[in-house]
This record gives sequence, structure tokens and C-alpha cells, in this order.
Amino acid sequence: MAVTESENRREIARLPTRPISLEDRYDPPANFLEIEVLNPETHGFASKRYTDYEIRMKTNLPVFRLKECTVRRRYSDFEWLRKELERDSKIVVPPLPTKAWKRQMPAFFRRDDGIFEDDFIDERRKGLEQFINKVAGHPLAQNERSLHVFLQETTIDHEKYVPGKMSSGVPLTPRTLAQSHHNDSQRIANPRLEVNERRLRPIYDFMEIHNYRKALTEIERLLKKQAHFTACKALKCLVLLKLDKHDEASALANELDTLASAHTHAAPIGDASNVDENTLTFLSQYYKDLRQYDKVVSLYDNATKREPNSEEYLCSLFMAYVRMKDYKNQMLTAQKLYKLTRKTPYYNWAVISVLLQIDENAAQLAQTLYIPMALKMLEKEFFDENSQQTKSYGEMECLLYLCTLELKKDFPKALTFLTKHLDGLIKSATNESMLPAYFAHEKPLIYNYKAGQFDETYRLAKNFLKEDNYVWNWYEVLFDTFFQFDQTKQQELIQDLHDFLLTTPEGATDLRNIHLARIEFGLRWQLARHNIKSLVLPELASTYLSKTFFDQLTSYIQTYSSKTTSLVMYDIYRASEYLSSEEQTRLHAYLIEQITSETARNNVQYLINVLYCARLCGDKHDVWLKDNWKTFTERLFDLANQASTSAEHSIELFILIANILDITKQSKSEIYALLDRVHDKDSANFDVKLYIYNLALHFNCLTIMKDYFERLEIKNIQYYSLGYLLTDHYLRIHTNYRHVRSSCNYLTNLLLVYNDDSWSQIMFCYKYGNFLRINEIRIFSDCYLSYSLIYFQALIGALVVDFIQNGNRYRSISTLLKHPSNQVLFEHKQKNKQSLHGLFYKTNTNEVYRVQDTRDYDIWPKIDHRRLRFNSIEKEETPNETVAYADRILNEHSDQSSYQSPSYKDSFLRQYQTVDFQQRVALCYLRANILNLLHTLYVDRKSSADAIHMPDEEVFQTLKLILADYSQCTKALNPTETITPCELQTIVDLELYQAIPLFIQLLLDGITLNKTAEAAPTLTKISLSNVKIAYDKIEQHINDIIKQLERSYQLLVQALQKTLFQKRCTATNDETADFLNDLAGKQSPIEYYSVYTEFTSYTYGLYLSIRLIFAALFNKTALLVEGSESADNRTLNSKKSKKKGGDQQSETVENPDEIKLWSQLEKIEVLYNDQWTQVIENIQKYETYLRKHGQLNANDYERLEKQLDVNSDQSTNKSKSKADENTSSSGSSTKDNQEDPQTSNLTLQLSQLAMRSSTRRAFTLGYLESFIQIRVCLTTKQKTLRLRLSST
Repeated sequence: MAVTESENRREIARLPTRPISLEDRYDPPANFLEIEVLNPETHGFASKRYTDYEIRMKTNLPVFRLKECTVRRRYSDFEWLRKELERDSKIVVPPLPTKAWKRQMPAFFRRDDGIFEDDFIDERRKGLEQFINKVAGHPLAQNERSLHVFLQETTIDHEKYVPGKMSSGVPLTPRTLAQSHHNDSQRIANPRLEVNERRLRPIYDFMEIHNYRKALTEIERLLKKQAHFTACKALKCLVLLKLDKHDEASALANELDTLASAHTHAAPIGDASNVDENTLTFLSQYYKDLRQYDKVVSLYDNATKREPNSEEYLCSLFMAYVRMKDYKNQMLTAQKLYKLTRKTPYYNWAVISVLLQIDENAAQLAQTLYIPMALKMLEKEFFDENSQQTKSYGEMECLLYLCTLELKKDFPKALTFLTKHLDGLIKSATNESMLPAYFAHEKPLIYNYKAGQFDETYRLAKNFLKEDNYVWNWYEVLFDTFFQFDQTKQQELIQDLHDFLLTTPEGATDLRNIHLARIEFGLRWQLARHNIKSLVLPELASTYLSKTFFDQLTSYIQTYSSKTTSLVMYDIYRASEYLSSEEQTRLHAYLIEQITSETARNNVQYLINVLYCARLCGDKHDVWLKDNWKTFTERLFDLANQASTSAEHSIELFILIANILDITKQSKSEIYALLDRVHDKDSANFDVKLYIYNLALHFNCLTIMKDYFERLEIKNIQYYSLGYLLTDHYLRIHTNYRHVRSSCNYLTNLLLVYNDDSWSQIMFCYKYGNFLRINEIRIFSDCYLSYSLIYFQALIGALVVDFIQNGNRYRSISTLLKHPSNQVLFEHKQKNKQSLHGLFYKTNTNEVYRVQDTRDYDIWPKIDHRRLRFNSIEKEETPNETVAYADRILNEHSDQSSYQSPSYKDSFLRQYQTVDFQQRVALCYLRANILNLLHTLYVDRKSSADAIHMPDEEVFQTLKLILADYSQCTKALNPTETITPCELQTIVDLELYQAIPLFIQLLLDGITLNKTAEAAPTLTKISLSNVKIAYDKIEQHINDIIKQLERSYQLLVQALQKTLFQKRCTATNDETADFLNDLAGKQSPIEYYSVYTEFTSYTYGLYLSIRLIFAALFNKTALLVEGSESADNRTLNSKKSKKKGGDQQSETVENPDEIKLWSQLEKIEVLYNDQWTQVIENIQKYETYLRKHGQLNANDYERLEKQLDVNSDQSTNKSKSKADENTSSSGSSTKDNQEDPQTSNLTLQLSQLAMRSSTRRAFTLGYLESFIQIRVCLTTKQKTLRLRLSST
């Protein structure tokens, strides 16, 4: 020991020392930087509310222009800074304080002020101060322009901001691509690299300001001087892609691909003709923009063969494999990287690549191959107990090892490993994550529970709860463990657990969790009795099945109803379902007593909570309301209008009044009028806007629905959980097709953005070692995003609406089906043998869905109590399943292949949501099969020529396959009554889907290929020389088609005659103006005509294809003439074709069967023309009736009609802007304060509830928009049909 100390002294003695004077001690430091985040202030109100912070900086560093400055910044500004630094700098940017999504949920999910709580704001302020000091203290970050703008500019102008370095002032956004791979040693060794980059700088400048034409000009100028400058050519590919010059870009990219495929350099390193790092970066970005990720793999694969020891190239190749989900090659590349560099993260990459292969193979291989392989790799490198050499490892290696043991389900070994390494990981001085709590609490509980050590789990859970009784997870583990014991052990411990739950910890301020734990314990006994009828319960447990359980519920209601807003209902609704009928009667009587109590009269909050809880009593509360609703609502009106009632409580009372009126089946118009005025009082209230949306849904007015959907301020990823509010109804209620298509396209484009972001996050996880998040993000991208029901509805909806509006001629249908934006759906055909079945279902029996239900129904309980109140548990036959906390956490971290929305985690909500989900998946699959049939008939994958697609044997086989899918789909159609209306019932009632296969069978049975043609080695198009025409079968199928079209139309007419709106429109002396109720409800005239228009567009598209196939087959040139935009050209082409046809007829004579064929096909056209004429005439009656009773003037009607007419697209910008103004006014239910004196004085009374004339006018415009759009669509189709009839 002495020797060591003396050696240390000698080492210290070598350091130069200098005495420090008193002046030096108190002089300012040579370099200092002090940044404070202080004085948070909250501004605005409602949805415009936000908090900003004062940023005060003092420094003497020369890199900063100002030595002292003060600015104010919001949290979003910190996010912008972090994003800029991550993109432009080479530092590891520390994380920001969390966004606290739970605090941003609607008010009824919280019991506090959310992100505007003082404690939360102060906590966030500390986190932001820590972040900005870490960032600004880094030397590399101090040169970034974004940091200087953030700290020293009064405001951040995002439009004028140009990224770059403060030292040179050169913008960095495109340059980052080129400079990310070059280091200083390369520049010194190869001065040509610096010269080449300097020549590219002007191009970067133009690209950064999106002036791609100037950039292309600069590229052409540079290539004239250096024709073999490959990096410049690669950059040209990117510019041409931005300018939509795809052919030129593709040709140039192919040329560069040829150069990049070489395994040796063509010139010395640094020469511009080489495929260098810049070239690869630009070219890979070009392929990424085209989503051709396999080409990126090929680029870097060849690059690693040229330079096998390049760490940069191998890393890029690994990330390319990540994007392709090629896990096997990921592993091999990671192993090469580790062998080359001996860096531990690369070894972790290889291990996680092995584990990610589990999802791609059978479960048996997971347990026999991949998991053992990963364990062996980790144990060999880090955790080999037999090795005498100690190897270093960190927390990521431990987490990865534990995760692998979890997948193996070897929990005893995981527990042993955790116990051995727990202290070292928790006491790590460098640990700044949540690792201590993660390891010290959750993992020991889970591993002990799964290892079957229930005594230890029970002890740990109790100890953790004594430390912090506010963590609900520990209560879950405690109850899960108790009910794993046998009956003898339960008998021993029940008194101990009972006393533990009744004991109040010292110093506890919030006892809500303790009360809920007592209720949960009673609920667990209720579930145990329900699932096992013969279960012998301990004596103490029997009290939880009667008096104690009931008393705990009433005690919780009485204690907490005066403290939180509408929270009590959400806490107890599951428990209330397990009360017997007598106990529910007792509970309802107790709640009614509380409503009239002194506490309720003096405390509005208490009354509101008790009323929400009373709804949980089901029919008993409904019966009471029917007898007392009038006097009770008058009392609530008086209370809401009192000056002493706060605005928040007043709004809650009005929502309850609307709900009572709804339950007692009062006028929906009066309820809408009430909420319309409440919305004036608080336009930011989420529940009020959602309730108005729900009423607009009842009235079947999609324009109003869309308007209030936009007012809900749903943003970004919320579209994939709440977008169903519109996507469920876009094709059920037709409205402005252009707006619908725009909304659907936005949703589908959103998927591409989030997919790219997800893969970027996965790459960051690899880069920074956060391996446990990789699978979570992968599931989010592959399941939540790519297979979301809302995404499929938007994807199919955009194509269907486009087809309805523009599918009038063969050429227009062919064009829209070939459009790149519509190819996403059909790309899956190539992967699944021309079938789309695998896109929707995992099995052939249509039982296991691949589509994921991401819809969130947790927003509804306040509005529609049926989403929260269910049938009595006693009536259920199937037992309820409870998932233990440990199993739930492990399932979330495992390689699951499906996503469940928050609603699905509640077994009660799942009962309703599952039925609705099954119907909507079946409807999407039905439409997808129809579109697949049309795509097969219209799009020739082997030829891009703009001509009639003549089928071959492959097309016939594809049609048979799709027809089999369609048959299986239609057999499974089972419309079920649900809360939310669905058009599937109407489609089945009108038999609209039955005509589709008849058209395909006409083609398959009517045209038969000769055996010689079938035996040919190459597929040939059909012609009269290689087919047989079965005229008798064609005649039979045409007759069947006509009968089915006539039957569907007759069913439509019969259904319309039963509607009140049809009766009013046909009546001669009906002056009633209550058209809202006539058009409300399920299967209204709007829905009938919407689905009829959709399916008649399908059958008409099939008919056009078949007709032109026969015309080409028989060489009927007159029939092959497509209608053009010009009437003169159409007439001229028709005359020429008739003359040519006459010349041919002089040479050949038609046979009688052929003449009869064209005569029968013409019958279908006549039938379409007659039906559309009748529909158009009837819709015009509807429009006249609505204009009269909606008091709409002629100018508004003409403006709306002009806007919806597709032929008016060439109108002036002025008329378009006026039409847009009209649309916004029609959908927004704009209030006129002078018209309604109650707007300024919101003292509402039940007798004063009447819908405003402006609101009625908005509904009128919304209905007219639906009817006019349908009429315009059918009129356009009829025009093309009549022109063809007249020309032929």
C-alpha cells in the first residue's frame, strides 16, 4: 500500500504547479457561459393556451455576438432547436423533458390543470434549463446557427432561417449529406475532395431555397466542364426528381448504377469520376425518395466490396438492411463491423438482429434457434460465468440479456441475473435514465411472479406500497399474486390483506388509490365468483360480495364526487356492472337521494358527478328519467343559469341536460339548438363539439360533421385513432367529392410521413443503443400505421370517390387506375398472387384479421352513455378474462404482431367495438375486391400503351381468383345493428353487390381460349382466331344482369317510398318543414342514393370494359371511338369510324349472333339511361323541396351547383374563391348575433330551444351538397352514355 502511495506522489510531483494569487481567485473566469430558464408565463385561453419561459444568457465566449441577452421561448422552440442540432451537428443531443401526453388529454380524463399546473411547469423549467446548458456548453454545438438564433434572436423566423455554421455562414441542409462522411484527414490527404465540394456549393444553395430550375442550370454548367463528375450527376437525379422529370432521372440513375456496381475504383481516390461517398449519399437519397430501398442496399453492398474495411459504408449498408427488414443480413453486417472495430454497440446490433427474426418465423424456431443463439452470443461476449477474464458491459447489454431471457421465459435465471447486477446498475454514477426505478421495482415483481415465487412477490408488493401507495401497478401485482394462491393460503392471508387495505399510511395526503384498491379487491372477488361458480369463498371474502363492496362504492362516490370533474364515473363503472339487480336498485335509490340532498344543492360539482354515476344503473335510471325528466331538467337549467355557477360547471350541466333529453327521446333539433348555444359560451369545449358532431351524424349531414370534426382540433397521429369520425361515413353519405378525396389523400400521405419517421427513430435506436424501443416502434409502424382500419378506409375511399366522379369513359377509368397515387392498394397484388385477401386477413377462413382497429372509443362515454353502460354480467355466458399486470407488461415488450387500441384493453368496450370493426373490415374487403376486378380489366402490366386492354389467359385466371375471393367475402356479409350507422345493411338489402360477379362471369363463360392457344409457350391476347364465342351463355348472362339491375333498382324505389322524406316531397299540399328528422337516422334517402351511385359506377365501369373488349374482338372501329372533350372532334371521329366501318361491312357480313349480342348490350345501356333519368328527376324534387323549406335563395343554390360540377373546373379564381367561402359558411353553422338575441344573453330555458335559421340554412346547404353531387355525377355519366348511343 505504501509503494502505491509513494508512486502516486511522484506522479503528482511531475505536474507543473503555480501559486494562485488572491486576485486570480476572484477574477472572472477566462471563459464562461451562464444560461438560466426562469419566469414561466402562461398566455391565451382554451386551445390557444401555451406557456413560455425567459431565457437569460451571459457569456464572454467570442463565438457569441451578444454577451448578454434575454429572450422568451416556448417548449416547441426547444423542440425545433433539438431537431436542428440532431440534423446538422455531430453531437449526441440530450433529450428534452417529456411532452406529458397524459396531461394533454381532454379535461374529463384528468383531475387537474394538465400541462398548466404550477408544479409541472416548474419541473419542465428545470428540465429545459438542464437541456440548454448541456447543449450550449458543447464546443461543436456553439458553432451551429440554430443555437445562436435560439439564444439571441427576439423571434425565430422559420421561413427565413437557413441552417449552417456561424464560422463560415455556409448553409448546411444539403451539405450535411455530403459532409457527413468526410473527416479532416481525408481532406488533407485528398485536396480534390475539397475542390469537388466547393464546386457543388452553388447547387446546394439553390436546392436549399427549393429553386430546382436554377440548380439544374448550375449542374448543366458544371457538367460541361467535368462531364464525368459522378457526384454532380447523382445530385442531378435528385433535382430532376423534384422537377417531376422521372424518365430523365431514371436514365441517369441507371447509368450511375452501372458505375456503382463495379468492385474496383475506376480512377485514383479523390478523382471526380469515381463513385465516392457523395455520389452514394445523393443516389441513395434519390432511391429513398422513390421508396426503392432495395436499390440503396445494392449501392452500399457494392461499395463495401470496393472498400471492405470502410466502417462508414458498412454502417450505411446495415441501416439499408434495417429499412428492408432483412434481419439475417443485418446480423452478418453487424458482425463484420464488430470484427473490424471491436466496438460493443455493433455486437449488440448483431444480437438484436437475431431476436428480430422471431416475428418472421414460426414460434418453434424462436425457442429452438433464435433465442438460444442470442443468449449464447451475449453469454460468450459479456456474461460467461466460467470465463476468468472480466469483460466490460453496460446497462444496455444487461437490458438486452434480460429481454432475451424474458423471450425464453426463463424467469428464474432472469431473477438471479437481476439480483446479482442490481446494485451495480442502480448505483452507477453516469446513470441519468429511469433505470433505478425500472430495475428496483417493476422487474423484481414481474420476475418473481412469473417464476412462481408468489410469497416473495406478495411481500415485495406490500413493501413497495408502503413506500409509495400512489403507484397503482403495485396494487395490481398484489391482487394478482393473492389470487394465485390456493384456497388454504388465501384463507391465511385474507385478514392480513384486508387490514393492509384498511390501514392509512402515515403522512398520506391523497387516499384515492387506497379507496380504489378496496373497490378493486371486491371486484376481484366478484370476478372469481363469476368465473368459478363452485368456488368456496373465505368468510371475510363473502362480505365483499354484498355489504362491504356496496359500501365501498357509495363511500367513494360520496368522498370524491365533490373533488374531481366527471372522474368518479370512470373509476367505478366496471365495479358497478357486477352488482346484482337488487344492489343496482339500491345504488340508484342512493344516488337519487344524493341528487336531492343538501350537499348536492350547495355543491354543483357533487351533483354533476352523482348524475354521471346514476347513468351506470342502466334501465332503472332511464325509467326514473322518463317520469321526472321535465321537472329535473328545469332544475338543472335554473342551476346552470345562476350567476354563482362557474362557467365550467354550467357547461357540464348543459351537457347533462342534452343527455337527459336524448335518453328520453326528445326532439333532436331542440338538443342541437341547446348545444349550439352552449358552443357559443365555450367554443373550446371538446365534449360540446363532439356532441354536436354526433347530432349531425344522426341527421346525416356530412358537411356539418366535417366542420365540427375540424373544430375538435385533431392533429397528426390522432387521425389514426379518431379519424374514423369521418372515414366511417365518407362513402355512406356522399358530399363534395373533391373535399372527400383531399381528406383521404391527406390520411394516406400521413402514413408515408410517419413510416419514414418511424424508421428514422429505429435507426436512432440502433445508433444510441436504445434497443428495447426497436420492437415497439416496429409494431407501431407495421401494425398501427400500415394496417390501420382508418388508413384502409382512406386508401380505398380516395380511389372509390375518384372512380365515382371520373369513371365515365374507358380512357378516364384506365388513367385513374394507373395513377401512381392509386397503386398503393394494387402493389399488394403482386406479392399475394393477384389476391388482396392477405392484405385484410391472416388466414383463409377470414377469422384472424391483419387489419388493426386503431379507433379510440374512450372519447364517447359522456356523450353516448351506451358506450359505457352494458348488459348485466349475470346474463353473460362467457367468463371475463383478467390479464395479470406481469403478463400485460411482458406482452407489450414481446414480439407481438398486432396492435390494440386503448378501447380494446377494456373488455366491455371491446364487446361493442369488435362487432362494428368486423362489419367495416368486410365492407373494405368487398370494395377492395371490386376495385381489384376493375384494375385487372383496365390495367395492362405488360404494356403502357393507351389502348384497349385485351385479356389473355393470365387475366382470366386472375379474374377467377378474385371472383373466388369476392364470393367468399359476400357469403360472410352479416349486417348487425350497431350504435354507429353503417351502409353495409343498405348494400345487402338492395342486393347491389350481386350484379358484380355476373359481369365477370359473362366474360369468363362467353369467351373460351382454344386449346392450341392455351398450350402456347407465351401468353397472347385474345382474338377471333384463338377464341370461341359462346353466344348462348353471353345471352343468358346479359339477361341475368338486366334482371339483377332491375331488381336492385326496384328495391331502391321501394325503400325510398317508405321514407318520410320521399312522402313529403311527393305530397302536393305538405307544408311541413321538418326535413331534418325526415333525413335523419339509418338508411335515409341520402344513404340509399349514395350507395346506389357507388355501385352503379362499379357495374358501369365493368360494362364499359366488357363492351370495348367485344368491340375490339369483332373489330368494331365505330364502337372503339372514345368520347373526347371536343364535341366537334367527337362528331368528326364518329363519322370517320362509321365510314370506315361501312367500308368493312361491304367486305364482311355480320352473323346473326353478333347482331343479337350488340342488341342485348344496348339493352343494358338503355336500362342505365332510364334508371339514371328517374333518379335525377327524383333528386331534383328533393332539391326543390329543400330550397323551399330551407329558405335558400337562387344565388346560393347556383353557386353550390357550379362548385360541385366537375365541368366547371376551368372557372375563374374569383368564382372559385366565392364558392369556397360559401362552403365554409355552409358547413360551419355560423352564428348571427343580431338574428339570435340569446347569443349575447345565454340564459337558456327548455321552452326557448329552437334551431336558428342560420343553422337550418347550413343543414339545407349540406343536404343539397349531397344530392347535387350525386345528381351531377349521374348526369355526367348519362351524357357520355347518350353521346355513345347517338354515335353508334
